[in-house]
Amino acid sequence: MNITSGEIATALTGIREAILYSFLHKVEAVYGETWVFLFRKGKEKQRLLISLTPLNSRVHLLSSPVEKTSTLEGFGKLLKKTLTRSYLTAVEQVNNDRALKLTLETDSGVRYLVAEIMGTRSNAYLLDADGKVLALALNRKTANTPGNLYAPPKLRESGDVATHEENPDFNLELEKRYGITATEEILQRAKSSIVSTYRGELKKLKKRLKSLQAKRDELARQKDDKRLAEILQAGYQKIEKGTKLVTLDDYFRPGGGKIDIKLDPKLNPSENVALYYKRFRRYEKGLPRIEEERLRLESRSAELSTLVKRVESAKNIEDLSKWLEEKKTDAPKKSTAEKKRASQESSLGRKFISSEGYTIFVGRNDRENDELTRVANGRDLWLHARDYPGSHVLVRLPKKIELPRKTLMEAGMLALKYSKAVKAGKGEVTYAYAKNVRKPKGFAPGKVLVSQDKFLLARIDQKVVDAMKERS
Repeated sequence: MNITSGEIATALTGIREAILYSFLHKVEAVYGETWVFLFRKGKEKQRLLISLTPLNSRVHLLSSPVEKTSTLEGFGKLLKKTLTRSYLTAVEQVNNDRALKLTLETDSGVRYLVAEIMGTRSNAYLLDADGKVLALALNRKTANTPGNLYAPPKLRESGDVATHEENPDFNLELEKRYGITATEEILQRAKSSIVSTYRGELKKLKKRLKSLQAKRDELARQKDDKRLAEILQAGYQKIEKGTKLVTLDDYFRPGGGKIDIKLDPKLNPSENVALYYKRFRRYEKGLPRIEEERLRLESRSAELSTLVKRVESAKNIEDLSKWLEEKKTDAPKKSTAEKKRASQESSLGRKFISSEGYTIFVGRNDRENDELTRVANGRDLWLHARDYPGSHVLVRLPKKIELPRKTLMEAGMLALKYSKAVKAGKGEVTYAYAKNVRKPKGFAPGKVLVSQDKFLLARIDQKVVDAMKERS
């Protein structure tokens, strides 16, 4: 059962008292969409659990460390990198709803961690000092995508409005309440994720076995083709080209008799004989291979069925550790297109994300500068520090979009940052659309011709630069 807004309001009293004005010392992951945040105030330690699971989403303090943690990945990894050693200055409930907001002071400025604790609609967001989304925890449908200002969910009319009740032990009650049900949910979801993979493979095996049987039946019809070929060969003189059917003596039948044999009218007699021998050889060689493949598939099906039963009988998450590790190892590999795109991006230099969500690349040398010019779309924006040696900067812009002014200034800042003008801290930057930037044949590495260019005055703000790097 998911926590209610009223329960969050009650739990917040104890949460504030325990962790407010303390330092975030550690971020740990529990299986699923659940994290534990270890706060320190002097020698005192407190643990805050935030869970976004569909059936038991919740927030509360923990009285003791979690027994089993998992490897931090994705969003959790980013939280560790961004928020570790930050100072917690505020803990709020958002709109009296099922959402929590932590305000933390980091070396890069203020950051906000917002957790919407809403069952199947749960999500968590890392925000910058302006309230713009830097990252989100779960890939669920939301308007709060990176680069956008965070907008809290609208309180449903039927939603329960938070009412605060005095209960100093409420966090402990929540911990006890969810101790068994949350563990059971994690176990069942782990089982489902493992079993679904096996059942998917079993379904494919069933199709392949059905296909093999069809091939086997087709080959079985060619079992007597050697006998027919020999009968044709014996009655060779009676066969005329263009004949579709011939009746010959069947000397294989006890007591003799006649047999009708179909022919291909396009082939001459010797070719028809060869065709029947060829079909028999296909049967002779193909049947053992099909049988071998059938036995292999049936063995694998039996193995998978046994594994499904073993997984479904597991009593705790530890019993599934082997399969979970295998599932992680066997994660789907990137498609060729994804690999190509990742490889291409890695050769484009440093990567940044502007506060408006646009991707910016900064070349690190002449080769990467040339590569930026080569792969740029005509609508992309190209920038360079005016009258100073430095990196080429490229902003990826979609078609039919107005030039984003804030992104333009931030890209100009990067052009100065990675040029000989960095010591001055400010200066002019040349910019133009990429379609107006070209590299004539014979030009030295890193040199280009620019037309229809404009200028802007930019000033380096290291905090803004750090924020753009953090988003990437």
